[in-house]
Amino acid sequence: MAFNQTIRLLSCFRISIFEKKLKLMVDIDKIQNSIKEEMERFEPFFRSSMQTKVPLLNIIMNYILRRKGKQMRPMFVFLSAKMLKEPVT
Repeated sequence: MAFNQTIRLLSCFRISIFEKKLKLMVDIDKIQNSIKEEMERFEPFFRSSMQTKVPLLNIIMNYILRRKGKQMRPMFVFLSAKMLKEPVT
């Protein structure tokens, strides 16, 4: 395979991966929007439960809280409750 053909193929592959990631992001946004109200009520509760009297630990916890990965478990709980039509309080 010629160099130019390889570059063209790789470019198409990268675009295809980007399109799939973009579609996934849109799908995730739709899912998150369905529990937006619950997550907005949960966030302050979660943040307050992570506060300590140790300043260094608070700095570390703030760093962790800014990363949204810690919200996956609560998202699954809220989504499961909605799926089962249970009220979330």
